[in-house]
Amino acid sequence: MRDSKLLLLVLTLPALLIAQEREDLRACSAAEHDAYMSRISEAVSENWRMPRENSRYSCTVVIVQNFRGEILNVALEQCGEDLAVRKSIEDAAYDSSPLALPDNPNCFSRTLRTRVVHIPQSEK
Repeated sequence: MRDSKLLLLVLTLPALLIAQEREDLRACSAAEHDAYMSRISEAVSENWRMPRENSRYSCTVVIVQNFRGEILNVALEQCGEDLAVRKSIEDAAYDSSPLALPDNPNCFSRTLRTRVVHIPQSEK
């Protein structure tokens, strides 16, 4: 019986953390959230070394971080198939670790989604 209670606690804890995170986000204004996400995007973009300078490219980066801003995982969504570019974006995200923490702790989220875009100099 004791083992089943422990298992229930272990299975319930992630759900409780997610619920708490959602509640915390409600105490974060849109402006505060946007400022936090802008800092994350800037950090990744500053570290991105695009291997194909003359190519237009964009990608959604999904980052999982711990409570110290250390990146635990990076996944890419809505990205092209160019493996060199994909690797460069992943490297840029990991090189941004640890991420800046939000000014308002209620804006913190373990999972972040940001978009990086490369526009060739000739198109600017």
